Amino acid sequence: MIVPNENEVKNILKNKNLLLKSLRTKRCEIYRELMDKEDFMRAVLLHSPQHTTIPAKGSQYKDVMDEMQNYEKQSQKYARELRDLLKEIAKKEAVIRKVWYCFSQLPEPFYTCLHALYVDHRPYKEVSAGSGCSHSVFARRRKRAIEMLQTLYSQTPNDDPWYLTDFTKNNLL
Repeated sequence: MIVPNENEVKNILKNKNLLLKSLRTKRCEIYRELMDKEDFMRAVLLHSPQHTTIPAKGSQYKDVMDEMQNYEKQSQKYARELRDLLKEIAKKEAVIRKVWYCFSQLPEPFYTCLHALYVDHRPYKEVSAGSGCSHSVFARRRKRAIEMLQTLYSQTPNDDPWYLTDFTKNNLL
């Protein structure tokens, strides 16, 4: 399991909803592409030469069938590639949700520190000044919070627990 680096964690905390929306849009486009391909194949197969009369010499029939077989092979390869893309999108969504879950498990003051900086997008100086500690202590706290989140991420199982479920899709939130 690859743990997201500090920049990836920051990006996820800053842009979680935007990232998930982008991935959902990509997923919908791929599903649409798969459905269009399958509809096209059904239409072609319904009107294929095997349902019409065979030409006298048979050569045209063979050419059309060769083209159909070639198209079918290419189409299946394309569909496999699209399905692989869907798997990659699902993995990316799972990473985002898992990072967010681990973020929510951070104890205070680490949670508040990261939330103010990356979720609320407040300036570093403002958050540091409001923390009630020195700049160097705040910097260590922020760094430690990221490390704790990465440790939680690496220790949290990947076997599709509840936190990887998209509740907004099912109207549960």
